[in-house]
Amino acid sequence: MSSVFFQDGENYRIDRSKKIKITRYDVSGDAEIIDTSNKVNGLKDIEKISKNMYFDKKKNRYVRYKSDDEKTEDSLRKSMKVLNNKLKNNFNGGSNELFITLTTTVPVTDVAEIKLYFEQFWEKLKSIYNGLEYAYVLEWQEQRNSWHFHLLLKDIKNPVLYIPNSKIELLWGKGYTKTSRVSADLKYNSIDEEEILKYDDRDIRNTVQILGIKRVISYMCKMKSKKSIPRYVRCFETSRNLKSPQIEVKTYGDIYDEMIENNYQLSKERTTLVRDVKTKAIVNKIKKEVWSIK
Repeated sequence: MSSVFFQDGENYRIDRSKKIKITRYDVSGDAEIIDTSNKVNGLKDIEKISKNMYFDKKKNRYVRYKSDDEKTEDSLRKSMKVLNNKLKNNFNGGSNELFITLTTTVPVTDVAEIKLYFEQFWEKLKSIYNGLEYAYVLEWQEQRNSWHFHLLLKDIKNPVLYIPNSKIELLWGKGYTKTSRVSADLKYNSIDEEEILKYDDRDIRNTVQILGIKRVISYMCKMKSKKSIPRYVRCFETSRNLKSPQIEVKTYGDIYDEMIENNYQLSKERTTLVRDVKTKAIVNKIKKEVWSIK
């Protein structure tokens, strides 16, 4: 299938009879609605047969979807979508949350070894700070040829979580760490993980930085630094009490009526046009709505 590019489009009203996916997030109370049912200009000629094969009605032939490498990227993209939903459902930039980076002084290339380090760190951490939940992503740091972690912590028992970076570094015991507070309000703060690699100064590494939670979640879900992860290895883990959001498929009319009845209002909407690179023709329109409690 042809390559595509994306472009902002004019918002449209979703037909009440359309089947739409709605995702409900616990911590924010928001409901996110996505309409992807506007396929045009040729995609109607594609019929999916299996995860590896589709039938091109126009050319009257079966076609394999993608190479093994590309399927791995598809799998990673799906994993990051699951992670994004889970992070948005459990973390909202509250005072009981922290964002932590864990690296090693000596490069570690063995996935089993770096995961063992995390398990040891987590056992020590939760023995001191009761009531913590976590979500981490494993990433390959190309500059150092080493694995490292980005970690979100949440205290589910107390309204404020404070752990000094010096304590995190002591419990980690394998190298440099960076501990930052998060906020629901900030949006564009830079997350510079290279800072802790360039400087061996405790004052710099112990400086408290405040990061916007949306930026943190986006950063944790980026794909580029995870493409080196072997297929058999999970690229993220979460503790058991972190729940995934509720996802349903309903008609837009039912969703709309439910939102109005429960005192929700449309807070954001955006339409994205999907265009064919060669012909510039629109192949799909994607409408995203976010509904929030008034």
